[in-house]
Amino acid sequence: MVSFSLDNTSRMIEPETPTPDVSGIPFPLTHDGLYRLLATGHIALPALVHALAVAEHLNFHRAAEALGVSQSMISSRLMTLEEALGVTLFERRRFQSLRLTLHGRAFLDLIAPALLQIGRALGTTDLGRDARRDVLYIGLQSPIVTGALTNLLRAFHTEFPEIAFRPKETSPQDVLGDLRARRLDVLFAPDFLFTEAPLHDFLETCPLWTEEMVIALPLDDPLAAYDRVGWADLAGRKFLTRTDGISTGLMEVAARYLHDVDVPHAIETLRVGRDTLMVLVSLGLGVALTTQSAQGLTLEGLVYRPVGEEPVILPFYAGWSRHNVTPPLTALLRLARQMIPQAD
Repeated sequence: MVSFSLDNTSRMIEPETPTPDVSGIPFPLTHDGLYRLLATGHIALPALVHALAVAEHLNFHRAAEALGVSQSMISSRLMTLEEALGVTLFERRRFQSLRLTLHGRAFLDLIAPALLQIGRALGTTDLGRDARRDVLYIGLQSPIVTGALTNLLRAFHTEFPEIAFRPKETSPQDVLGDLRARRLDVLFAPDFLFTEAPLHDFLETCPLWTEEMVIALPLDDPLAAYDRVGWADLAGRKFLTRTDGISTGLMEVAARYLHDVDVPHAIETLRVGRDTLMVLVSLGLGVALTTQSAQGLTLEGLVYRPVGEEPVILPFYAGWSRHNVTPPLTALLRLARQMIPQAD
């Protein structure tokens, strides 16, 4: 967390009003410290809302339109806020969009969940913003039957019941475009979906938990009697994958192991849902790779077994646009980071 210093001559109030006493406020700036600055009048709440809007749009004009205020008001309040904090929040580049500084990103990470809490206390969560800010659009590339993601969403819904979820399964090819266009607020997926992250300067990622790769088998398959299925054991098997989700990515990971042991195999890609794919496996039409969180989906005639002589561990990440700093998303990411030690 960045340490902020306050200049006692700077304030977010009218010139004739005495500067409030802010001595004793702990730094680095915390939520309690921020609330005290708000309570004493040293920082104005509208300035924080304006800063958040500018961080979202990276443009003064669009932020002013979104909030229904003048561009000059936003510019003036942000300048006074930066003077009060003693840091520059935005890098202003001529003929280019604004850019958050490191200080700005740290400060916005602090104020976004704080504004959400203030909004809840006032009986609203948008603080004058549009209704979409009460909705989280969550991209899914793995099952949420059990596991860390299920635990995270349950905990978040308990803490912020007023925020609605809009889950969406999307194809790997659409992921980056959906995040950039803000059709998705956040994506939870294995690391191999983010291998091109350095090529996309808008993308932020955060490692959260790991899962082991498993293989779904028909109950009457001889391999169902094994505690662990080796790669060589899969010779001659047909692997079922689907166009959406992570099954094709899992197959690419497995292909390296299958190649190392020179195992002949077939792959059939189907345009079906995850549940239908597992039904096809239970009917004996093939085998399918998935992750351990999928084992909560039970079907008659279907079993799951760890695959590989050694466990194949898949790191799972959250990915989002760094220009997306809405309070609900920031609060979700904060809770996700807190739950990392508890992740499966």
